[in-house]
Amino acid sequence: MNAASPPMVVLLEDDAAVRDAVKFSLEAEGFAVQTWGSAESLLAAEIPVNAACLIVDFYLGGMSGIEAVEELRRRGVRSPVIMMTTVPPLILKEWVARTHTALIEKPLLDDVLIGAIREVVLRSDGLTPRPGQLLTSSPADIGRPLAASGPPRRPDRSAGLRRGPHE
Repeated sequence: MNAASPPMVVLLEDDAAVRDAVKFSLEAEGFAVQTWGSAESLLAAEIPVNAACLIVDFYLGGMSGIEAVEELRRRGVRSPVIMMTTVPPLILKEWVARTHTALIEKPLLDDVLIGAIREVVLRSDGLTPRPGQLLTSSPADIGRPLAASGPPRRPDRSAGLRRGPHE
């Protein structure tokens, strides 16, 4: 990859609608994106060892996101990982803390994913979020410790909405 090439993001997401939407958003932000719909298809392809980061859904149809990342690591892929899921189970939270992997909860709000990618790409020297850190739905919360951040803040989307006559 030369200096003029955009950063390559590898996206592993089994939901086609989510995959297409995330790819569109990332490309609009200037990233090059390679997508796969299953861990098995990614692992059968040429492994993208020079990716700026990997975005991996935890719940996949076959192999889990954790299993996919661990297999990529065995194959020499050292790119930073952003794991994303809806309602992360305890096993994922423990794995994220143990492996210093970033975690984002769906739904993806505002520019959280873009901010997370920029954060891990800037840390290309091998540093990733410290154990116990969670990338939340507020860009201002990225990197804050779990204990200090509490539940993810959701932006008030009701401002400017017209309410029906029943309210």
